[in-house]
Amino acid sequence: WTGDWLQTAGVNTLSADYACEAGKISRFDLVQEAPKELPTLRSHAMKIALFNETGLGEFGPSEVVAGVSYSGARTPLPRFVGKACPELVYLNYDDHDFVKVRLDPRSLAAAKARLSEIPRELDRAMLWMVLWEMVQHAELSAPEYAELLLRHLPAETNFQIQTKIAETVYGRRLNSTSLLLLLAGEGEAWRGVFDRESSRFESFFWGRMTAAAAGTDAQRLWFDGYARVARSPAAQERLADLLDGKIKIEGLEIDQDRR
Repeated sequence: WTGDWLQTAGVNTLSADYACEAGKISRFDLVQEAPKELPTLRSHAMKIALFNETGLGEFGPSEVVAGVSYSGARTPLPRFVGKACPELVYLNYDDHDFVKVRLDPRSLAAAKARLSEIPRELDRAMLWMVLWEMVQHAELSAPEYAELLLRHLPAETNFQIQTKIAETVYGRRLNSTSLLLLLAGEGEAWRGVFDRESSRFESFFWGRMTAAAAGTDAQRLWFDGYARVARSPAAQERLADLLDGKIKIEGLEIDQDRR
């Protein structure tokens, strides 16, 4: 354990490889990977949750299995065979393991469709983090993530989660641009797409800001986002009018930082 965890660097990546037949799991393996330059595959332990429609009409864990141990490149888990086939496999449930998680195709589709339906805040926060990491590793496209954000962020009630997700659009990592800067490609081929997505984010942040209660942290969050994604002439003219005092927003102070 000391050699693997204290004397080597790097983070392992974990995904589920499973199959279902007649509504039941027929095979379930955990697949562990490591970067070529840091190839250590460690021994881990964690919880796994199987997400389905619950009896309360919510999307959440129908079963949570604790004490799941795995090591090496592939670990079969026969105790999952025969369980109801999940809509989403939630690896590292409760975040006890030190590992990067990748969603399998079935779980990714469920997250795209139902992320905002999950009642538990920690579950939503962790899934948002997994999805963002998949963008960073080119396993989920930037436009797909943008669609997720525009679809599910309006329903998010936790301000800390709202802030973290909004920052993936306008924070340091993307430096005041839309998510499309992550696309591998340059030139005119992307200009129309880039302009369209920028306009969508302008409308999104402005709409959220005007819907927020006056003088609240939420109002300031959405305004700050709008100021950073504003690229169109109309949006920049609106910002100029705010600076000149031609437009005033109730509860929002254009202080020195915002100027």
